[in-house]
Amino acid sequence: MPVFRLFTLYINSPRRRFWVLQIALWTWYFLIVLVSLVVARGAEKFYLGVLHLLSETVSGLLLAVLLWVVFNRIKTDSVIKQATTSFVTVAITAGLWTEYKWVTFRWAMDRVIQLPTVKEFGEWYLFSLSVMSVCLMIYYGVHYHLLLVAEREKHLISQAQSKEAQLKMLRYQLNPHFMLNTMNAISTLILKRDNETAFDMVEKLSEFLSYSLDRDIEEKVTLESEIHALEQFIGIERTRFSDRLRFFVRMDKDVKDALIPSMLLQPLVENSIKYAISRSEFGGSINVSAKSIDNILIIRVTDYGAAANQSEDAEYRQSRGVGLSNTRERLDTHYGDKGRLEFLYNRPAGVTVLIQIPCEFTDESHL
Repeated sequence: MPVFRLFTLYINSPRRRFWVLQIALWTWYFLIVLVSLVVARGAEKFYLGVLHLLSETVSGLLLAVLLWVVFNRIKTDSVIKQATTSFVTVAITAGLWTEYKWVTFRWAMDRVIQLPTVKEFGEWYLFSLSVMSVCLMIYYGVHYHLLLVAEREKHLISQAQSKEAQLKMLRYQLNPHFMLNTMNAISTLILKRDNETAFDMVEKLSEFLSYSLDRDIEEKVTLESEIHALEQFIGIERTRFSDRLRFFVRMDKDVKDALIPSMLLQPLVENSIKYAISRSEFGGSINVSAKSIDNILIIRVTDYGAAANQSEDAEYRQSRGVGLSNTRERLDTHYGDKGRLEFLYNRPAGVTVLIQIPCEFTDESHL
């Protein structure tokens, strides 16, 4: 077992793995052809046959390496280009190998060099073509196997990141200050005997918490349902801020059913309330807009409240950016390089958080 583990660690490098595979493949080829050589010729010029076979194996290995170089250059190309280039390269390498084997074989056995007949060349060429085709198929097989392993590893990492993000999101969703302020507001309403408003606030809180906690962090929801949850959240916060908090949504009809990660926008809106609305004597507004351009979903969360432009001190600007780190991580987990988040300062005041992700829909929404 320790020897096997050491060997596994040794071939962990792609280059070492390639050479181990090549040596194993061509050693197997040498042994198989050697057995057939013994059966066919017996002891007659056996040593010459072995020398020729050794030369044939080495030349085949070198041509297979050339095949690998070409494969590495085309493996990211289109399927049609890969197929065409692979076919041409295999045909050429098989032809070169056939010619080399024939010439060296005739020289080793008869000390003469003569051209093969069409039938002889065809038989040898088909064998060479088969061997080179097998090499190429092995290259493709190993390549796609490694892609599958890498995708599996990426998925496992994504799951681990999602679980970590879930814990962080719970801290967002159950923000102690948010819950404390909400409970205080409800108790104040009850003391004032404003039971109708208190009941409405409890109902909105219940609906919001149900939405945020009943969903797995990896689940994607429609943009429309996410906006509805935001409206419940704003309704709760509006009890505290009254007319100081203004909320507007502008969403194109064709993106209402677009899918986004659950609770993606709430931390951004909460950030705006914390840093823009609450700090302004006259409050401010939060605008959420969504549209699709070239199959990219573009979402903007913009606030206009307390001054937040480029002239502000670095500490304040940094404090606003910290609240976005979790959203960035979630976009990276779900979309990788295809997810984008930008933090822009508006003039004369306020900020815009710009999100760009692939525009995805459920199958049902497109029926």
